[in-house]
Amino acid sequence: MKVSEFSICKSLPIWAFIFCILHFSCRDKNCPGVLEYHLPVSIAPLQDTFDIGDTLFLAINFPKKMIDKQAEIENVFENYDFRIEVSGSRYDIRHSVVSHIIDLTSQVGKDSLLSYSSFDIFRLNPNFDGNEYHYNGLLILQESGVFALSIYCFSDNRINPFEITGNCDHLNIHFYCDTNEGMDNNVELVKPYFVGNPDNWDNDFKKNGGFAFVVR
Repeated sequence: MKVSEFSICKSLPIWAFIFCILHFSCRDKNCPGVLEYHLPVSIAPLQDTFDIGDTLFLAINFPKKMIDKQAEIENVFENYDFRIEVSGSRYDIRHSVVSHIIDLTSQVGKDSLLSYSSFDIFRLNPNFDGNEYHYNGLLILQESGVFALSIYCFSDNRINPFEITGNCDHLNIHFYCDTNEGMDNNVELVKPYFVGNPDNWDNDFKKNGGFAFVVR
């Protein structure tokens, strides 16, 4: 139960307080711990080696009605503020975590550039046509090296929580990008540079919408 719901219950008489607590507890019985929705992302061409100046084609298209991956909970996201972010990391130079490796031209939808001292993040805003969300853009490769793109949906529940009205609307919502239908997306190119628990590498790479490649 969210804090706001508990606060509402506390303001009620004792009999209503008990009913309120039972109501929200019952709502949990048919719901997972969180709602998890996956956005389909396409990056092409599907190859592992490119030249400086080559173009990657990025497409993100999904319907407003989506099915939760945990318990198949269906919800409609009408005119929703999906703030999808794209960033790049370089792996072949030690201590070079991120880099200005790509330029972006949006064809469908909009983007905004968040520029920092050593890296850029592109925030994407898909167009909504009343039934589906659409984003298409061109990523121009600007540096040589071993890289991986990360594509993820920005959210901070403390600042801008995702809120829905419908099934299991009292739960937190997590969004993930499935790049190329969850393929390995050349993860082997960057595995030699990973640290930590190798059992989590593939899963974390996919959850971050990863796509690895070499630029000559």
